[in-house]
Formats: sequence, C-alpha cells, structure tokens
Amino acid sequence: MWDWSDLKSTIMWAAYGGIVIVFQGIQDPNPNRGFNDTIKEPLKLMVFVELLNSAYVFSFFTELTLLVVFIFLGGMIAMAENKPETARVGRVLSFVQGVLVFALLAAAVIRFFREPERLLVWSTLYDLALPVFLTLFLVPFGYAVALYAAYETLFLAKLGEHVSMPSRVRNYARLRIFLTCRFNANSVRRAQAFLPSRFRWAPDKATVDAEMFRLRKELAGPEALPQENDA
Repeated sequence: MWDWSDLKSTIMWAAYGGIVIVFQGIQDPNPNRGFNDTIKEPLKLMVFVELLNSAYVFSFFTELTLLVVFIFLGGMIAMAENKPETARVGRVLSFVQGVLVFALLAAAVIRFFREPERLLVWSTLYDLALPVFLTLFLVPFGYAVALYAAYETLFLAKLGEHVSMPSRVRNYARLRIFLTCRFNANSVRRAQAFLPSRFRWAPDKATVDAEMFRLRKELAGPEALPQENDA
C-alpha cells in the first residue's frame, strides 16, 4: 500500500502519534492500559491532522516548524504523563497541542468551504486510513519496547551484577521470571514490586523456585501495583 508519495503523511503521523506509541510504555506502571489509551488518542488526532494535510498545504518552512514543534510536544507529553509529579505539565502541554491543532483545523475548514473539491476525492479517504494502518503496524513494536524495558529494569534491580547471587542461580532466576511473566508487561512491572529484597541473595535454585511460586500467587490476585516489598 505504501509508496514514496505517502512519506509526508507518514512523517506527520510519526510526529503526532507514532513517537508516543514507541515510548509510552517504557515508564508506564500499567503498560497494557497505557497502550489502550495511547492508541486511541493518536488516532483521534490524526483524523484531523490528515484532514488538514489534504485540505491545506503550507510552505516548506511552516511545515518543518510545525513538525519540530509537534515532535517536541509529543515526546514531552509521553514522558510527563507517566510520572505523578509531572502529570500537570503533561496536561498543560496537551492543552497547548490541542490549541494548535484546533487552529490548524479551523484553517482547513475554511479552506474546505472555499474549495470543497479538494477534499471530496478518493485520495482524502486513503490519507485518513493511512494512520490507522500505520498505528496497527507499530503497536506490536511499541509493546515489545515496553516489555523489553520492563524486563531490563526488573533484572537490573533484582538480578544485576551487584547482587550476592551465584551466576548460575542468577541465570536460572532470569529464566524462571520469564516463564512466569512471559510477554505480559504488566506482570513484569508487578513482579518488580512483589519480589522482596531478599530475592537478591537467593543462594540456590530451590529458593528461586519458592519465590516464583509465591510470585505466581501474587500475580494471580487483583491487578494492583504495590510499592516494592523490602521484607
């Protein structure tokens, strides 16, 4: 479906929503729910952006400036909304982004009423569908990044080189954690909170097995993310 004529729409999609999908789950304590919200918002935004793209073509300098601004806003929003202490900043940036989009959309609507033939064509429908396909294509990659980040954080905190655990036990513990959490990023995040500090000093595989048995019981409970257990 894709060819070089779609490059501009693809870059705009990346700036307005694609970059958020990639980085959203890295710090999110609940990646699964975060991905559901992240997917919806870029799609809502991109419907208007692609409508604007079809209706109005700015100068190269203007479009480049808008691209840089929205890339900056998208990256800052993705990082700010993941931390309670910066959530207010994220809401302010989202408001600024919304104001810019509304202004651009108003310009597109005015252009539509002046030249309706520019939008009532097959290419416009294709431009509106393109971000949907791109989002669905990128979601597995974005989730894989979130899953990898969750495992790296967990292994660094519980099984890093600084822990007093034999190397063969450490490798075994990594395998058992993966077999327990598998490809569920939420379970990996919760495992980091549920595994106690004493897990760092597990002397043998039997101790690891006992902790994994307890971890499975904890993960089977309500979907909650407690503070790290230092017992």
